[in-house]
Amino acid sequence: MQSLNQGQEYHRAEEFSVSYRAWLMAGQGRMQAMSELGEQDVAFCIAESLKSEHAQFGKQLTEIVSDPLRRLSGGRETIKAGAILKQLGQQAVQVHQILRGHVFQLEFMREHRLLPSQECDAACKGHSGLLVCLPA
Repeated sequence: MQSLNQGQEYHRAEEFSVSYRAWLMAGQGRMQAMSELGEQDVAFCIAESLKSEHAQFGKQLTEIVSDPLRRLSGGRETIKAGAILKQLGQQAVQVHQILRGHVFQLEFMREHRLLPSQECDAACKGHSGLLVCLPA
């Protein structure tokens, strides 16, 4: 995430938040696409990479939010931005748990040579995550 290095987090917090979500969705989309294509090794590598990059992002975001000079540098504008960044940090913690789950699931699928289910029954309508079909 380039914004972390540019020091614009408090000045453009809403834009930064949207950029984070877009980056995350792109990474998850790549992982999902590779998994759906049966490329479990590639999907696993993408998931591992995304998890590592996300962990690094979380560390940097924590440093930014914890830095009193950054918080106070923008005056009143940073109060709203600080709330946005704090909420983003809370979401990032939850997202990281989801990413860890994806890595575990893909690792399990890889080890047991499972492919994603191509069927979608009524129970999984609207589900966009990884769905595993275990052989009977």
